Amino acid sequence: MKRITIYPLIWLLLIGFTSAVSAQESTYKKKPGYWTLGLNGGFAYQQSDVPTRFDGFGLGLTLGKNLYYAPNAPFSFSARGRLLYSRTYGLDDAQSFGLQFNDALNGTNGVDYTQAGGGPGFVYQNHKTDLGELGLEGVLTFNQLRERTGVILSLYGGLGLDLYKTKLDQLDGVLPYNDGYTSLNPQGSRSSIRNQLKENILDGVYETDAHSYEDGARLSVMPSLGFELGYQLTPSFSMGLGHRITWARHDLLDGQQWNDNNTLTGDNDIHHYTSLHMRWDINKRERPLELPQITIIDPSYNPYTAPNPNASVRARIKNVSSAMDVSATLNGYTLPF
Repeated sequence: MKRITIYPLIWLLLIGFTSAVSAQESTYKKKPGYWTLGLNGGFAYQQSDVPTRFDGFGLGLTLGKNLYYAPNAPFSFSARGRLLYSRTYGLDDAQSFGLQFNDALNGTNGVDYTQAGGGPGFVYQNHKTDLGELGLEGVLTFNQLRERTGVILSLYGGLGLDLYKTKLDQLDGVLPYNDGYTSLNPQGSRSSIRNQLKENILDGVYETDAHSYEDGARLSVMPSLGFELGYQLTPSFSMGLGHRITWARHDLLDGQQWNDNNTLTGDNDIHHYTSLHMRWDINKRERPLELPQITIIDPSYNPYTAPNPNASVRARIKNVSSAMDVSATLNGYTLPF
């Protein structure tokens, strides 16, 4: 059975809305079409067959382009690209006997924990998974809430092209951990077994490829959903917290997909990323308004006395968009030009 590890994030909402209670009317209005640049970092972990460890991490970069914004509108919408790198760890406290079809541990690729290969017939599963993602997301932001309180609440979803590599720590140098694994009491407490594995048995070197492929890396398209809660600190800078869930759509992220009876678990792995972000808004710059400049070319001097009633006047006018923006009058009457 897959062990589910989900961390409550309700406290993130409480932080934001507590700030909103005391906030005043915001002047943080924007210009449509603005860009955003963001940096983020935090804790990454998996919801998978192997229980997670608490030392995973992630680092990322986002670049967004506003597609819809209007002052006082309830929502705004942006498209956003994401670069993400994460590393997740897992360590099981239970013996895993499903080795028959596990090529990483049944001798197919050299490491053999089966009884036929001289092993105890079980392992304690562990993994280190490195994942890199290039993704595209749509971001829906509660714009009116941001303008009135400074609180930024966003929901987003998208697709990512993910390259991941999963390694196992199942060799002490070149030898399996047979003696170490058999020395553990499987009836002991979960924390005791995990501590003994980390401190006395495993060497922390993840040398074994979890899957049968040459370079140890696989490419997959993965959908994701997430939310962010932050605060607009200045007109162009904000900070916040968020959580992102990515569905692998397969059971390979943690390197373990077999039940003890050598049947597939049937549970797909899920990647979680809880992060702190900093974000800068890059607003479109508007040219400063310049007054029209009118230079009379003909007649070339002032004052001028016309020899007859039908005189011509020529002028050069700068800082106007078109002739439609120019009018001419004589004694209050509009003249064609």
